[in-house]
Amino acid sequence: MRYDILIIWGNGVNYVPEIVNEIAIDSNFEIVRLKYHSFTNTKSFIDDIYKCDTVPLEHLKSKSKYLHTAPHKCMVIIVKNLSPREQMVGDGEFKHIQCQNITDLKTRIRSKYNPKFKNANQQINPLPRGVSHEHVIHGTDYQSQTDYLLGFFNLNTTSYYSRHDTIDYHIPWHLNVHAQNISEKTVDVSDLKCNVLEKGIIMVKDSPHFKYVNGDKLEYQSYINKHIGKELQENHFCEVFDRLIDSYDPNYKADGKKSLIIVNNNNTIVDGLHRSAILMKLNIKQTKIINI
Repeated sequence: MRYDILIIWGNGVNYVPEIVNEIAIDSNFEIVRLKYHSFTNTKSFIDDIYKCDTVPLEHLKSKSKYLHTAPHKCMVIIVKNLSPREQMVGDGEFKHIQCQNITDLKTRIRSKYNPKFKNANQQINPLPRGVSHEHVIHGTDYQSQTDYLLGFFNLNTTSYYSRHDTIDYHIPWHLNVHAQNISEKTVDVSDLKCNVLEKGIIMVKDSPHFKYVNGDKLEYQSYINKHIGKELQENHFCEVFDRLIDSYDPNYKADGKKSLIIVNNNNTIVDGLHRSAILMKLNIKQTKIINI
């Protein structure tokens, strides 16, 4: 396993939910974190992004000129690349390590979301006929690029995202937890509270998440569209919520570990609100949680 970074460029930000979903359904990857990044100077931004690349910078600049007319915004996505297929590609100064998982994913996304040529018969391999090379997504080729971009975007280090690996429970990256402070217990689902942006501490039954599982989806959709990639930096787009609803398993394990709802000492959920809403919809009265 290795960590990689994917960047949805400004010309692809209108397709962020769809592109994120393409990544989420690829079994080679697990989405860890996603965050919007804004900048003011496109030239400086591109120079900074490619600063650690081993391919000649002038070549990279020439193939990214189209970004100068794109919005000054991108989506940065950290993923776990579960079984990297690394190989050496290119010759001379263009020789570098490349991961086939990343290459296949980029090609699939670019084939669907890159802008189209005016001439529908024009083709530049490996993309389909009619699809331009004004790419909507960029991905890292090797570990040092990931390390560099994590620093550039101020997103910590790879060790930060693996710091809970020795804990017996699945703990998301955004929580600071010590194993000795964790306790497992059973609680009434109806007693669980949640902290919803712009609403504060409320009961799960009053959350946009519970409305969503009951078919009233608009408030949750608006909530996610407003806060995803900002205050909310995990993949909570509607597509992944729908899959969770359709295939919910209370005994689900993440990375081979128990994945329970996590609450603080006030019985407020700090991870697992979507699952709690599903439990309530299914009229399941009690559930195991871990208290931190």
